[in-house]
Amino acid sequence: ALVLALVMSMSLVTISNAAFKDADKIDYKEAVDVMNAVGVFVGDEKGNFNAKDNLTREQAAKIIAYLELGEKAADALVGSATFTDVAATRWSAGFIGYCAQAGIVSGVGDGKFAPAGQLTALQFGKMLLVELGYDAKAAGMVGTDWAINTSKLMATAKLMDGIDGSVNQVLTREKAAQMTLNALKAPMVTYENKGSSISINGTIINIGGSSAKYETSTIAKDQNISTVKLTSGEYTVELGEKLYKDLKQSSTDDDFGRPATKWTWKSETVGTYADDADLTYTAKVEAGDIYKDLNLSDAIAVKDVKIYVDGDEYTGANLVAIKKGSDAKVGDSGNGVLTEVFYDDGDNSVIITMVNTYVGQISKSVAATSKKDAYVVIDTLGAGPVGGTLEFETEAKIDDDTYVLYTYAKGDADAVKSVAVAESVSGTVTKVVNNAADDDNKKLTVAGTEYKMSANSHVDGGALTNVAVKNDYVVYLDSYGYAIYVEEDEVLSTDYALLLATQNKDKFSENKAILVFADGTEKIVLTDKDYSEGKSDAIARGTIVTYKVNSDGEYKLKAVKDANSAKKGTFEANGTVTTISTGFRLTNDKARITLNT
Repeated sequence: ALVLALVMSMSLVTISNAAFKDADKIDYKEAVDVMNAVGVFVGDEKGNFNAKDNLTREQAAKIIAYLELGEKAADALVGSATFTDVAATRWSAGFIGYCAQAGIVSGVGDGKFAPAGQLTALQFGKMLLVELGYDAKAAGMVGTDWAINTSKLMATAKLMDGIDGSVNQVLTREKAAQMTLNALKAPMVTYENKGSSISINGTIINIGGSSAKYETSTIAKDQNISTVKLTSGEYTVELGEKLYKDLKQSSTDDDFGRPATKWTWKSETVGTYADDADLTYTAKVEAGDIYKDLNLSDAIAVKDVKIYVDGDEYTGANLVAIKKGSDAKVGDSGNGVLTEVFYDDGDNSVIITMVNTYVGQISKSVAATSKKDAYVVIDTLGAGPVGGTLEFETEAKIDDDTYVLYTYAKGDADAVKSVAVAESVSGTVTKVVNNAADDDNKKLTVAGTEYKMSANSHVDGGALTNVAVKNDYVVYLDSYGYAIYVEEDEVLSTDYALLLATQNKDKFSENKAILVFADGTEKIVLTDKDYSEGKSDAIARGTIVTYKVNSDGEYKLKAVKDANSAKKGTFEANGTVTTISTGFRLTNDKARITLNT
């Protein structure tokens, strides 16, 4: 097989067939993985892929030379003064000279090539079309109309499939990888007669040439990329089948039940990649919505519906027919549940997959050893698909106690499939809507913004009913903006004090309190509100409180107590022992001390 290379410069170290350190910044993962596996796109000496860096014109010339000639012959090319700005000794001179002689590139005018210049998708597309067998002159990819003709052929070959933006965009490395993968999946063409070309006022006209037709084969075992047949009964020959006999593409399902593509290289699995869904939802889905959004007509009846939830086939009560106007809920769809619909118009069947996002907390990070890759341990917080803890292999550095979002595939996979740090918002909760009969509309307002609760939301210490208006909370969000974990914004366990007395500004100039701190010191402090007896925010003398100090130097107090039962105790101040009957509960993270008498 040919070995291809895309490098930032000749000095870079090749790092192929390995996970990139900046893999989280790669959006075109399938293309990068496959093209890396066969040696086309490699990383830098630091192990990064640099997905968002722009491809240069000379780098593209090297790719084409490798495709045409193979590594050994391409590296043996001798540089020449083909362009005035490309010295014969420049590392890319041989590649550029070859591409120019073959009619693949023509420079930027005035005898220059601009080797380090940026490359557009249209320009790279022309190069790939030549690789597919299109003749630049016969196909009209030269002259004043070259851009129009090239764009049309790129659409025919589907070179821009899956790529955001137009053909005029400057091409990044990862998008170049996607275009190259698209080219490997595209059928090659040939000509019976390429004819001859004449130029009239800058317009190139081909005379006597035949139209390009697909290159074909009758050998079934060579169809490693596509098994498409023409009406003649012959197979089309894809570029990947011609270049890489050991590269295979096959249809399968991924661990979540989604229709997917599996790539193997020399019998080793490169990866399995889910197909693009016809419809995507992240909230409750009704059968009628799917019917409408698929633009089905009244004459079309969906014959078969299969639903998978986290990879397990769903057999519950919401396995419903996809029909017009139906308000029946589909499967376990809900807030924060990724629901994807795959429609097969050949037999009018539908596959619906649902992937839940769960919240957990990192309890431990373990470094790599000679026997095992690095991994993190996730505490499921007593919720999620399974209890206890789960492991996930990752090189990412995630601090202990960090709240994370994770997905989990059941069935044969039985494993965590992704982990991401959860974003959070914090502030005072001013509204809670908790309708037990309507899970999809449970919500709370924090720091002035309303957030709906995820279908997999979890509240520290109980249910949403335990969230108290006017108290401060930290709300963790899933990747779709739903609240998935809520915990009270408590102070550190060392920030405790005993409230001895309060005074208010009705009688004095300011609200104040006398506190005894954990180290035994006593202090008169300013308070953010009136905590004195008889007031709405009153805290009784002898109550243990937690506190925060705001930017104005005022203490915000919160009683540490259990309002559901009275626990008696005593405290001593200035030699006087006082018995109290206020509730008391001391909470230190997940460990709890409760007085029962």
